[in-house]
Amino acid sequence: MIKEFTSFLIEAIQKNGARSVFWAGLIEQVISPIPSVLIPMSGGVLLIPQKIDFFQAIIKISLLVSFPYVLGAVIGSSVLYFGSLYGGRALIKKFGNFFGISLKNVDRFRKKFTRGFKDELIIFFWVILPVTPISLVAVSCGIIGISAFEFYPLLLIGMFFRSLFLGWLGWQVGKAYQLIGTGLGKIENLLSITGLATILIILAFLYYRRQKMLAD
Repeated sequence: MIKEFTSFLIEAIQKNGARSVFWAGLIEQVISPIPSVLIPMSGGVLLIPQKIDFFQAIIKISLLVSFPYVLGAVIGSSVLYFGSLYGGRALIKKFGNFFGISLKNVDRFRKKFTRGFKDELIIFFWVILPVTPISLVAVSCGIIGISAFEFYPLLLIGMFFRSLFLGWLGWQVGKAYQLIGTGLGKIENLLSITGLATILIILAFLYYRRQKMLAD
C-alpha cells in the first residue's frame, strides 16, 4: 500500500508541483495513517534543483514545499481539531472502551495539563517531531480543550520547521541518488521504507501510551 501511494504521490508532485503538495498535506490529515514524512520529502526530492546552494534550497523548499504543505495540513487537521473539541467526549463515551480509553482517563490527564509554557513546549515538540501524526496531535488537543489561540500558533510554527527539515532531507536524498546514478524507482523504494518505518514507530508509540494510560 505504501509503495503504491508513494508512486502515486511522486507522479502527482512531478506533474502538479506545489499544488499536489498542498492537497497531499490536506488529505494526509483526514486519511491517516498516510506517513507524513513522505510528502515534504518527496517535494524536496522532486521540486528542488540539485545544483543550488544551501540557502537557495531553503528558500525554494519554503516556497514550494513547506508553505503549501502546512496550508493543506492545517486545513485538514482543523476538521479533526474542531470535531474533537466539540464532539470528542461523546465519541469517547461511545467508542472509548474499544481503544481502552475512558472519559475518566481524559479528565485525569486534563487536570494534569496546566497549559503553561512547559505544556505548550510539549505540544510543540510533538508537532515538530517527524514521526508524530499531526492528526493525533489535533485530536488530542481538541479533546483536552486546548483553545484555538494556543493550538494554531504551535501547529503552524512546528509544522513549518518540520516540513522544512523533511524537505531539506528529501533534497539531500535526491542529491545522493544523483551522485550514485540510480533512478527514481530507487527513491520510491527509499521513501516507501521510510514511510513503513514511520508507521511501525507510530504503532509502537500508540501501544505504549495505551498501556501506560491503562496502568495509571
